[in-house]
Amino acid sequence: LNFFYGKATTTTTLAGAEETATSTDLGFLGFVMFNYNVRLGNSFFFKPGIGAGGFYGARQYPTDVPGLKRESKLYGGAGRIDLGFQFYAGPHFNLKAGPDLILSFGKEKPTDTEGQSFMSVEAAFNIGIGYSF
Repeated sequence: LNFFYGKATTTTTLAGAEETATSTDLGFLGFVMFNYNVRLGNSFFFKPGIGAGGFYGARQYPTDVPGLKRESKLYGGAGRIDLGFQFYAGPHFNLKAGPDLILSFGKEKPTDTEGQSFMSVEAAFNIGIGYSF
């Protein structure tokens, strides 16, 4: 289970005046992952993997009224390609890190209008710790 936060800024020019609008995304993203560990030496592994899951969150963006923001719900499916490495510091404790590619597809649903579909591809860097039994 992952937490996501995104921020986008757009600048528009209207009648010679520039306006900047910032939207933020906030929510949760979860995957079921399948990894294959390839031993590189002693306790160090390359762990390529693939996963599928979904996400749910909210997007806030400004309106024409200063200080007032609108909110949309975000939801949909996601796929992930993991190209990370893993180091076992002990018999049960491990450290992991590496690049990921995340494909998200879903819908943005404002509270007062029709929703619209979207798809995005993102590159990420993941760092974590783990404990195995």
